[in-house]
Amino acid sequence: MLGKIKGDLNIAAFKADYIHPFKQGAKIEAGNKTSYVKADNDLAFYDQSNGGSLFDSNQSNHFIYEENINAAYTSLSFEKKKTTIQLGLRAEQTVAKGRQLSNHNSF
Repeated sequence: MLGKIKGDLNIAAFKADYIHPFKQGAKIEAGNKTSYVKADNDLAFYDQSNGGSLFDSNQSNHFIYEENINAAYTSLSFEKKKTTIQLGLRAEQTVAKGRQLSNHNSF
């Protein structure tokens, strides 16, 4: 059995944060992040038991996966003597898509 693996991976990300301090130990924080990933994996296996090189579709797979994640947050914190109180909210969205080219399946 001979296996050949071809792959391509692309990753991109962006992140921004902001902090604004107030008097008496209070501050507000906010930020966002987005990332994108695309992976293209092509695994090809060949049966060489008879002296040739016959493609084995049962062992081979060509899969493309894309993922985009977006997130945002905000928080407010207060400090009084030895106590810190923090309130916050975070939202996140994930969009993922996969395609298996060898058998035409996708999600």
